[in-house]
Amino acid sequence: MFLFRCSSCPESSCSTGKCINFAQLCDGTADCPENDDESDCRASFFRLADGKSDMSGNLEVMFRSKWEPVCADELEQLDNICQIMRLGDTGSFLRETQISGNSTKSAWKIIEDRKIMRVSKCRKLAKISCQSSSTSSISLECGARYVEINARDARRARIARVVGGFETQAGAFPWTAALKIKKTGEHQCGASIIGRRHLITAAHCFEEDDRPSSYQLIIGEWDNNKTEGTEQIFDLKRITFYPTYKDIFSHDIAILEIDDPGIIFDLYSQPICLPDRDFVYTPGRQCVVSGWGSMGLRYAQRLQAALIPIIDRSECQNSSEIYESMSRTAFCAGYLEGGVDSCQGDSGGPFACRREKDGAFVLAGVISWGDGCAQKKQPGIYTMVAPYLSWINSVLIGQEM
Repeated sequence: MFLFRCSSCPESSCSTGKCINFAQLCDGTADCPENDDESDCRASFFRLADGKSDMSGNLEVMFRSKWEPVCADELEQLDNICQIMRLGDTGSFLRETQISGNSTKSAWKIIEDRKIMRVSKCRKLAKISCQSSSTSSISLECGARYVEINARDARRARIARVVGGFETQAGAFPWTAALKIKKTGEHQCGASIIGRRHLITAAHCFEEDDRPSSYQLIIGEWDNNKTEGTEQIFDLKRITFYPTYKDIFSHDIAILEIDDPGIIFDLYSQPICLPDRDFVYTPGRQCVVSGWGSMGLRYAQRLQAALIPIIDRSECQNSSEIYESMSRTAFCAGYLEGGVDSCQGDSGGPFACRREKDGAFVLAGVISWGDGCAQKKQPGIYTMVAPYLSWINSVLIGQEM
């Protein structure tokens, strides 16, 4: 659900209605009668931009839905910044960018505890590198399961579907969770467990109602119509959307948070691993989608899964005009000839790939959108997870503090 606030002010306004410039926000000077232009000056997200790798680049902070540079002057706690982004344990300056006086109006300095202040004078912008002794972005054991079942290529057998998939066994994909409407119990979307209190899903699942109190998460679910004693039911505490998400066609990803003590990991409930930062979405690589989405006339009663391949990007975009709008952080998967696909109700669920080095499953994608289900030349579109790792990890760190 989108909320609009009408204002005659071209950039920003005080609570009293007085118009001020965007550059006057959080600059250390009270320009509003109620001093509200100097409130909400704490950074939620940082990123490294325009670097040669995900571990280095220009340090930027998100402020009011805009990414803006950080000033290198007085910036000392690089280790802390790298840990907030979960890019490593230590940080160091690279070549700093000299700037002119006219470009300092959008530069920020970090004071303490993520508090930021706009600076009027900045000699150099921060370009940093983060180093880590570990390639993993989360420390808990993940991607394991205790019910071994092989996802089959559904084109080779006459079996049930996700559309065209097969009915799983309880515990076969223990990171797959069900998001339901609290008032009616109606199935809404899927989600993937990434920690005891956090899950990842699609942002568009909440377009009609973005209130956390409207939903419940069912962990350890298998049969939607039965209570089997394996379920763990949680209310949502918080929904965090990617800061620049606007619609289904770009940045269709969100993080869900539940209250402590969180999920109890057991045979039927396990976290999936996040991918490595250099995860490659190679055409032809086969991975598993799972969910309780539409099978045609009804939603699935029991968890369904399907093994589907990643499709070459240009081949997918050429299959139909609507796929030309696919963002750079999305990919196609399925079969151009149709027959096997994720569908309505599967949105937000996992696109899980098995890691060769240890057999663990990683969350490579989030089920997002498609033009129909399992139709010819209309494969499914998935949000990549690897490009969002810095944001995901900064959210997790922030909500653990």
